[in-house]
Amino acid sequence: MDSGENVGTCRAAEIPCTEGVNYQTALDGFVVSDNVEVTKVRNIDTGYEFSDHNPRRDDICFEVTAHARRAGAEIKRSEKNMLERLLEEGRPLVAAHRGKSGAAIAENTVRAALHAFKEGADIVEFDALRTLDNKIAVFHEDMDFRLLFPAIPVRFSLMAELKKRRLRSAYGYLLNYGVNDLEEYLAALKGKGLLNFDRIWFADARKCLEIVKRLDMFDQILFKGYVRERGNRLLDLFAAYPQAWFMPICKTSANYPIAVAGCEKHGVKMRGVEVLFRSEDDLFAQPEFVEKERKEGRFVWVNSIHLDGRPDMCAEHGDNYAIFDDPDKHWGFLLDRGYRVIQTDWPVELNRWLDTKF
Repeated sequence: MDSGENVGTCRAAEIPCTEGVNYQTALDGFVVSDNVEVTKVRNIDTGYEFSDHNPRRDDICFEVTAHARRAGAEIKRSEKNMLERLLEEGRPLVAAHRGKSGAAIAENTVRAALHAFKEGADIVEFDALRTLDNKIAVFHEDMDFRLLFPAIPVRFSLMAELKKRRLRSAYGYLLNYGVNDLEEYLAALKGKGLLNFDRIWFADARKCLEIVKRLDMFDQILFKGYVRERGNRLLDLFAAYPQAWFMPICKTSANYPIAVAGCEKHGVKMRGVEVLFRSEDDLFAQPEFVEKERKEGRFVWVNSIHLDGRPDMCAEHGDNYAIFDDPDKHWGFLLDRGYRVIQTDWPVELNRWLDTKF
C-alpha cells in the first residue's frame, strides 16, 4: 500500500483500469471548519480496486468550543452544589427565558427546557401558577388565550381538566401535549441543569417548596421573588427552608436596600439579585455595583429579554438590539459590567457571541 504524496485519488473511467494508461489526478479532499486543524494527509493507493477513486485519509485535531461542550450535555450531579456555579467567576451563565420554545415546542414545558439545555443554556427559567384545586401548573399567568385550547384560564381550572387540554404551537396549531404539573416538570429535569423558579407567589409557595424537597432538588433550583417593605410572607416561608437559594427581584434601584434589609430581618440568605434598569446611569448599570455584590458573595442577574415594543429591561442593550444592531455594543455592555447571569430568549445566538470572547 503506497501512501506517498504522488498517489492519485481519481482516474478516468471511460476504459477499464489499466496501470500506466488511465489518466489520474488528485482531487479528493475535505472541507474543514475553523476549529479543525489538519495534521496529516495521505492518499492511499489501492490500485482503484473498489471504484474509480482511491481513498484518502486526513488526520485532524478537533478543537471543541465552549458552546459545543455544553450543547446537549447534562450537568452531572456531584458533591458540589450545582448552584455554586452562580458564585464562580468568568464567562457569564446563560439563562433561557421559559426554556427555548418555537415551532412545535411550547414555552414552559419539559420539551422547552430540554431543548434549551441542548442549545447550550446553563439555566432554564420557568413559571408556576396555582389551579382552582390548589395544584401547581408550570405556566405563566394570563397566557391562556395565546397558548391553551380551550382557553379557560388555568387559575379557574381543575388540574385533571387542564391535563386534557392541548397547547398551541408558535403557529397557532394544536400540539399533541399539554401543560406540565410542577412535579412532573421537575422530575423530568432532575440532574439536567440549573433551574430558576419564577412566579412562586402565584402558586402555593409552601407546596412548591415541599415538592422540591421531596424530589431532593434544592441544589439545582434558584428561587426568586419580590421583597416588600412590610408583610413579607414569602420571606417568612423561605426562612423555614434555609437550603433553598433565594434571589430578590429589584425592578428599580430603590428596591435594593429594601431587599437587603428584608432578607436580613427574616434570616433569609440573599444569594444574588435580579436587576432591571432603564438608564445607563442607574446604580444597577454600574460595574462598581456588580463588583460590590461579588465581594459580598452575591451574584447579579440581568435580563436581556425583550417582551414587546417598549424599552427592554437593561437600558436598550437587550436581545433585539444585540441581534439586529451590534452584539459587541449591546451584549458587550452587559459583559463589561460583569453580570454573572444573562437571561435571554436567544441562547444559541448569545452563546455563539460569548464564544468569541472566551
